[in-house]
Amino acid sequence: MGWIITACILLFFVLLFSLSIAADVRYDGDFSLDVGILGWRYPVWPQEEKTEEKAPAKKAASGKPGRKKRKKAPPPPEKKPEDGDLKGTVGTVLDLFKALFPPLGKLLKKIRMTRLEAYILVGGEDAAQIAEDYGKICAVFYSSYAALQNIMKIKARRVDISCDFLLPKTREDISFTLKLRLGSILWAALCMGGRFLVYTIRRGREELPSAEIKNPPEATPSGIRK
Repeated sequence: MGWIITACILLFFVLLFSLSIAADVRYDGDFSLDVGILGWRYPVWPQEEKTEEKAPAKKAASGKPGRKKRKKAPPPPEKKPEDGDLKGTVGTVLDLFKALFPPLGKLLKKIRMTRLEAYILVGGEDAAQIAEDYGKICAVFYSSYAALQNIMKIKARRVDISCDFLLPKTREDISFTLKLRLGSILWAALCMGGRFLVYTIRRGREELPSAEIKNPPEATPSGIRK
């Protein structure tokens, strides 16, 4: 019976970490971003404007003499950071950057772009300018598309870039979905935390001998150190 429960727990975590967080991005003159999981989406941008409730008006102060307010004591002067604290802060920040970059780069490669749809219709008032804009848009779009293919997996549904000399201005409608598995996020977080811990311990060991040199043990009159 115990092995059945263990197998069910393992199966649950396998299914959980195989789920993907999805971000639906769309630009059709206005930018929109929805984030969610398993078909549920939460609008991140633009956010719905909440109606602010008006605070009740404060009552007018009565004419009765009240107690005098005590003057607040001036805040104590800020202490300047010591050299040791500054070096420790800089070292911690450097350790954090060292821990973040390699796992973060691997995590970015695991992002998948699906349901890519790009519909761009180039227009304008001048035919020569329309042709020039069309060339620029094609160069930027397809070069960006090729560069992204080297970083992540891309599945495109439709890509249509064309010209319309009767259109007064360019129209664009670009949408896609970015997906990333929960298991990949958890593994990257564990790698970052482990690397940061290793770098912190290593830096503490390197700083320990220098601290001992600055504060040598005191010697007794007989010449024997304490």
